[in-house]
Amino acid sequence: MISINDPRFREAHLLQQGNFIIAVNECCAVVGNGPEHRVFVSFFSYRWDVHDVERAAMEAELLKARLGDMHRGTLNKHTLADLATMCLEHYRRGERAGWIEEIKPFWQHDCEDCIFLGPATMDHETPPKKDQVTQPTASRVDLYYCPENRPFPTVIARFGAIPREYKSGILFGMMDLDGDLKEAYQRATSYGLINGIVLPHLNAIDQGPGCVTSESFEEA
Repeated sequence: MISINDPRFREAHLLQQGNFIIAVNECCAVVGNGPEHRVFVSFFSYRWDVHDVERAAMEAELLKARLGDMHRGTLNKHTLADLATMCLEHYRRGERAGWIEEIKPFWQHDCEDCIFLGPATMDHETPPKKDQVTQPTASRVDLYYCPENRPFPTVIARFGAIPREYKSGILFGMMDLDGDLKEAYQRATSYGLINGIVLPHLNAIDQGPGCVTSESFEEA
């Protein structure tokens, strides 16, 4: 992950994942595939509250036209960062005008590399740990994608203010073993953040009598 030195924004990063370059900030991910010269913009809809739907729809068309005019010439990290910056400036103007508002994390999070995906919306039960300080609720779970986790990127659900009050694991999201992590994984995937990542191969063994199955999961 490469930080973009721009004092106007709290979050601005570039991810290099395989053939993909991804520019990320508070409002969107701009994903570019260099060899194919393709770009798509994915807006973090769960990070923003829209107060005026009609105005938002009109502004979206204007932004779409501006992005189309700007996407010309060589595709590189600078052009992707410029596209992402244009989107965020558009959102900030909307915030000042009152038709849109950013949703910020409820809990303090201690990893600067994590990308906030918005709060969990599904009615998940997050059982408390024995030594947990803060009682979790479905409305107070913040979801993240961490591209810098090793050996594989991961998704995180934070449910408390104490550093240890979180759960993580991209396989738990992929295999639907945890509702919050599944939602985080689905958002990270839909936002294009997992493009270019080779995820682990997983052997799933059915322990029923005489039945062994194997499934392989991989994200190109």
